[in-house]
Amino acid sequence: MIMEATSPTDATQIRAYYEQSWSAFRKFWSNPQNLALHFGYWDEHTHDHAESLLNMNQQLATRARVKAGDRILDTGCGVGGTVFWLTTHYPVQVFGINLVAAQLDWAQTFARARGLENRVIFLQQDFLHTSFASNSFDVVWAQESACHARDK
Repeated sequence: MIMEATSPTDATQIRAYYEQSWSAFRKFWSNPQNLALHFGYWDEHTHDHAESLLNMNQQLATRARVKAGDRILDTGCGVGGTVFWLTTHYPVQVFGINLVAAQLDWAQTFARARGLENRVIFLQQDFLHTSFASNSFDVVWAQESACHARDK
């Protein structure tokens, strides 16, 4: 499958959306402990929204067969919530990339507050145009970010 590149206009619109919606996400959606900016996964053991957010990470990690030593690329990492969850639940190296510089600044701040600044790497990049060589990662994590690719 060939993915069409995100155009500069698309990238500008994506950045603007997340910059404008950050305060609403933070106030009404995100949980300060997990910093998730995604939908949750509800099952019979899930009791509230905060649990659903953590459950989504666990469900995806299980399906991706995340294991010790994996190198993971979180595409559209937001403020790092999933990056932090992965690095605290698995002995892995995680790179988070995002278009929104302000979110990456928050991610760095949150990494320092959690003592994870030496275990995670955040970079401003478009997931369709990264600086990484092919086959650099064992898992590419696209949790609610692939929707922004023009051609899925």
